[in-house]
Amino acid sequence: MILLLYLSAALLGIGVAGVISSRNIIITIFSIELMLLSSIVMLAYGMEYKQGAAGAEMILAIWAVAALDVIVLVALYLILKPAGSFEIKRFSELKG
Repeated sequence: MILLLYLSAALLGIGVAGVISSRNIIITIFSIELMLLSSIVMLAYGMEYKQGAAGAEMILAIWAVAALDVIVLVALYLILKPAGSFEIKRFSELKG
């Protein structure tokens, strides 16, 4: 059961490293997805440890945010695809 805690910490670490080190918008958003997944794993561990379903609503809310994150990623991909660059600097230039 402690393996879930290690998995959650590893996913969080990979996600934070991806957000800090990448200038590519797609990698940054996928790193945020990993951090959301890490919070879901942590909540699942807490639900198993307490033997209750107190965090089920929170897991559904996190899944909803993750789904919205994917929708934003697809929209950004469609906006930036003609520009040929997925770097955050290029995205800020498109703001005007």
